[in-house]
Amino acid sequence: MNLELKDKVAFVAGASQGMGAAVAKGLSSEGAIVYACARTKEKIEERAKSIEDQTGVKVIPLVCDVTNESDIINAYEVIREQQGKLDLLFTNSGAPAAGNLSSLSSREWENGYQTIISSVRHLCYHAIELLSDYGSIVINTSSYIRQPSVDYTLASNLRLAVAGMVKTFSEELAPHIRVNGIAPGYTNTEVVANYVKMVADEKKQNLEETEKQMAANIPLGRFASPEEIGKVVTFLLSPAASFVHGSIWTVDGGESKFPI
Repeated sequence: MNLELKDKVAFVAGASQGMGAAVAKGLSSEGAIVYACARTKEKIEERAKSIEDQTGVKVIPLVCDVTNESDIINAYEVIREQQGKLDLLFTNSGAPAAGNLSSLSSREWENGYQTIISSVRHLCYHAIELLSDYGSIVINTSSYIRQPSVDYTLASNLRLAVAGMVKTFSEELAPHIRVNGIAPGYTNTEVVANYVKMVADEKKQNLEETEKQMAANIPLGRFASPEEIGKVVTFLLSPAASFVHGSIWTVDGGESKFPI
C-alpha cells in the first residue's frame, strides 16, 4: 500500500526512544521529512542519525520539552522557516508517576497534568496555523482509557481527559485537519519496563515471571513492540486513512474488554 507520505512534513514528539522513535522511523521510511523532538540533545541527535542511516531520508533533530510551551513555539518556528508548513503531528510524552489516590502527592498530580494534558494542548494549539489543509494529528493516549488501573491512577484519569481532547479537537478542526488517537497497551518501552519492575518488587518475584503474568491477561500473549505501534500511527497519519477521523484506535493485543 502506498501511504502517500513522501515529502510530507512531520513533527514527532518524544522521538528519542520507544513509540516516538518508532513513529519517526515509520514516517521516515515512507519518505516523510521528519522533525524529531526530545528533551535531551545527545539522545535525539543520535536517534535522528540512526533513523536517517536506516531510511536514507533526512531526519531533523529538535531539542524540545513538550511541557514547555515556549519550546514548542520555537520548534514550530524552525519548521515554519525551513518548510513553510506542517502536514503531520504525533503528540507523545512521558508517563506520569505510578501510584494510587493514597500514595500520589499533589505535586505528582500537577506534574502529571503538565506532562499529559498541557503537552497535548500546546502541541495542537500552536500547530493549527502551521498545519496544511488536510493535515493530520494523532494523539497518544493509553489503553487505560478503556481498562483503568488503580496502580496507574494518574494515567487512567489523565489519559481519559486526552481521549476527550481527541473528540473535541476533531470536531473543531474538521474538515481540513484530521484528528485521531491511539490507545496502546503494554509495549516494550522503558516506561513499561519500569512498571514491570515496580510490580515485581511489590510481589517479590523476578522480572521475567512478572512480565509473563502480565502478558497472560493479553489474548495475544505478549507485549507489543514499539514498531507495531509505530506502524499503526504511521497509517493513521497518512492519506491512506483519509476517512478516519475522531477515532481512538486501541492497540493492546485484545487486553481491553471494552466492546467499542
